[in-house]
Parts: sequence; structure tokens; C-alpha cells
Amino acid sequence: MLDLSLSVAGLPALAKGSEKSLLSLFANGESGFLIYPLDDLSRLFQDSAATTSVTADNDPVGYAGDSSGNACNATQATSSLRPLWRANGGKPYLQPDAGDDRLLTTFIPTAALTLAFAGRLSGINQIVLGGGISPANNRAVLGTSGTGNVARVGWGASAEALVGVTNITNSDHVVVMTGNADAIELYVDGIREANGIPSGTPAGTTSPVALCAYNNGNSQSLFAGGRQYAFLGLNRRVTFAEVTLITNKFRGAYE
Repeated sequence: MLDLSLSVAGLPALAKGSEKSLLSLFANGESGFLIYPLDDLSRLFQDSAATTSVTADNDPVGYAGDSSGNACNATQATSSLRPLWRANGGKPYLQPDAGDDRLLTTFIPTAALTLAFAGRLSGINQIVLGGGISPANNRAVLGTSGTGNVARVGWGASAEALVGVTNITNSDHVVVMTGNADAIELYVDGIREANGIPSGTPAGTTSPVALCAYNNGNSQSLFAGGRQYAFLGLNRRVTFAEVTLITNKFRGAYE
């Protein structure tokens, strides 16, 4: 049952201990979203209007409720484009088809930005979280690289990317991208695998972040496959301690 008492900075305290800790990331009124945990079926619906609950393995997900307090829910109005909810023995995840499945949030990338997910992908050049527009050099994407099954970040300028070394397609991992005008960093399982100085910014477009795809100028592409257990977006750069917090809590989704 949901605990309706107040916790961090007036945000609702949720029943899951993991969520209570992750809510501290939004303590100063930051915009963003937290789609986690996926075993909270009170937040998952088969339709985008949130009228038909997800109740069983292989049900489609047309609405995934935001836990951050920002009401930045992820939705999909077209039934054929909805990922599936997989029960996975109590460690549930979303399973998109790598062809066209995706959910769309209302969160628009900002100049200081963090994106994170827990999961694995099914191949190269797949995006778990992405929004903005490449021609305007205002993109933000997080997924696998086009030349290998390793984590990569696209930030600002179209050609700019950070690529890690860990294969994120054959086992579960937590991947975090965080940055601002001074620096961008890519972490896999709490270890910084790449960093750089950005030449562009993800801010300044009207294309919000999608789950399981890149929402490029409100045209979706680079669809993800595999399994995704948790998603986070935040309009600021996080500290290393906060990367550790995200990593430790998201690991609980699959360990």
C-alpha cells in the first residue's frame, strides 16, 4: 500500500525503500521522471488513459506512472507500439520489440542533464532513453553504440558521443549519463568509462525524452530491444555519490 505521508521536500513517501532514497535526487524541485519499480502494478496500465491495469505476464504497457512526484508519466496511445510487461519471477521488466515499441514522457532535455537505466539491450545502435533533435545539435541519447554492444552517450552535437567498454547486451547493467556545460560522463555499474567536454547542449528543443527509442524531433528511431527494469531522467548533473546511489538502487531491480 502506498504511504501517503510526506518525505523529502514534500514529495510523497513511497512504500519501496529504494524509491524513498531515489526521491532525494528530486529534493530541490528538479524536473524529471523515475519509472521504477516495475513491480508496482498500481502505476502500470495497458492503455494510455490508465483505465486497464497491467496484471499478468505479457500484458502491454501503454502507461507507466512516474514515481518522482513530477507526474512525468510515460505513455503510448497506439496499441501496437506498446512494450510488454514481463513478470520474470518477481524481477519485472519492460520488453520492447526493437522495431517500433516506445513510451513517451513529457520531460524535455535540459542543459544540465542526467539519464539512467537498468537493463540490457539486444543489439547495436539501440537507444533506451533519448530526446531532442540531431539537426539542431540538441540531442540526448543513452544506449548502445553503432559499432559495438557497448554503452554510449550522444550529447548535444550530432557527431559527439562517449563510448564505454562494457558489453551491455549479454547481461544486466546500470548505465548513467550525466553532464552540464562543463563536462559529460558515462558510468556503467558505477564505474566511469568515458568522459569529455561537450561542444553542444541537449537543451532548447520541444522533443521530450522517449523510453526504448530516440525521440528525434518528435520522430522516433533507434528502437531498443532486450529488457529494461528502470528509467530515470533529471534536469541536473549528479555527483559521484548520486551515481552510486542510482547504481545501487537500480541493481535491486534485477539482482
